[in-house]
Amino acid sequence: MRAHSGRLVIRPGPRFGRALFWGLTTQLLWLLCCLWSYTVVARTFQYEGYVIVAPVAATKLLAVVLALIGLSFLLPRRLASPADYVVVGLFDISFVPFCTYWAFSNQPWWQGLLMTVYWGLVLLVSRLPVRLPTYYVKGAQNTMFLVARGLVLLGAILILAGGHLTLRLPLADVYAVRTVWASEGSWMSMYLFPWMAFVLLPLLLAHAWKNRRLGELLILGFTTYMLFTSTGMKGYLFMPGLLAVVLLLAKWQPSSSFVPIGLGAFAGTMILLDNITRSINWSSLGLRRIFFMPAHLTSAYLQFFAANPVIRLSESILFRGWLTSPYSTSVTYLIGAVLGEPAMDANNGLISDGFANFGIVGSLVWAVLLGILIMLLRAATERRENRLEAWAVAAMWPGALLSSALTTSLLTHGLALGLLMAWSLQPEKPAIKSSNNEQGRAHSVGISRDAAAGGVSSSAGDGWPWESRR
Repeated sequence: MRAHSGRLVIRPGPRFGRALFWGLTTQLLWLLCCLWSYTVVARTFQYEGYVIVAPVAATKLLAVVLALIGLSFLLPRRLASPADYVVVGLFDISFVPFCTYWAFSNQPWWQGLLMTVYWGLVLLVSRLPVRLPTYYVKGAQNTMFLVARGLVLLGAILILAGGHLTLRLPLADVYAVRTVWASEGSWMSMYLFPWMAFVLLPLLLAHAWKNRRLGELLILGFTTYMLFTSTGMKGYLFMPGLLAVVLLLAKWQPSSSFVPIGLGAFAGTMILLDNITRSINWSSLGLRRIFFMPAHLTSAYLQFFAANPVIRLSESILFRGWLTSPYSTSVTYLIGAVLGEPAMDANNGLISDGFANFGIVGSLVWAVLLGILIMLLRAATERRENRLEAWAVAAMWPGALLSSALTTSLLTHGLALGLLMAWSLQPEKPAIKSSNNEQGRAHSVGISRDAAAGGVSSSAGDGWPWESRR
């Protein structure tokens, strides 16, 4: 792959061919794993709307395979940056499970086509060869860590002031705790707690791990658990485990095929644990909740707003006071009522958010916006790809974007704060490469010989590119 005349030219070679082959193969294996996992979910949770309409149309399965193969060509071949992790992880927990649900439950053809076009736009926009300018302000990193620690300390004080501390919270009680927190929590905690779980704690945990600060790790881990017991948000409890996986990816930067392989292993483990424990808890949390509930909700959003008025940003945090919603209740509870559970807060993101706001046009615009957001993440982490902290602030992005509206993810869940934190990290200094000019090479050799003969040392300097002197 070389840059020529300002354009990105791809010259396939043996390594590229192998990476492409393994990428396609593992994505198809992940699809097979999703098809198998959905049969387990449908058998157990049929009462929640997870059904298999027999006979399953072979044409739909063929369409899913062809769409997956086509989109796989646009996926990164290697997880070389946090943006690569986000786009591959989000694709594999969004597109593949949705296509599985779409095929088995016999949903309309236009839903599958729209989802394919949506992801095609996301992947194309995120891969545009646009180089955004990145600058580093001296002292930004130290200031950022100071602010992050101060916000976590403030959050810990709010947790203590809430008066709901407990060292044991069964998963069956999380919804009751969540209701109490939603009714009693202050506006500050409604923003600060998600920021802690999605950005601040992952950042500080990664920094403490990199510097081998065991005491700080224990304190931050205990704070994470207290955050879970005070809010009842299961995602907060599982954040350290996901963070550990992402930090391993940051260290190895493996092929992108690692993601579908890992997800397949995870799904198989959930089913195995169900069989060992004689329960449905593992498949409920690990399969139904993570993979197929968002797929089910996506189809419900598309079906409802295809036949009813769209909300046109009336529920967006930015326009809530300016625009009026056509419904008397929020969209999330509205969709819950459509699914037969009026008390369910059926929040969903990605294509559902765009379609609920402006229909088909909205879903396409939201695809472009998501592609631009991934481009911004790539720019914010440029020359920081080997910094664990840069990966940490993006660790929770796939889950946040999958389950929440775009503006909610950016503001309430702190994705915009994560971009700022990533940009505040000090970039790595670029390696100094010898010039291709033969005269430059001879000059370098001459300096080396003079230094060896006369004991004169020469240094190329360690300034940033914009600080270079001549």
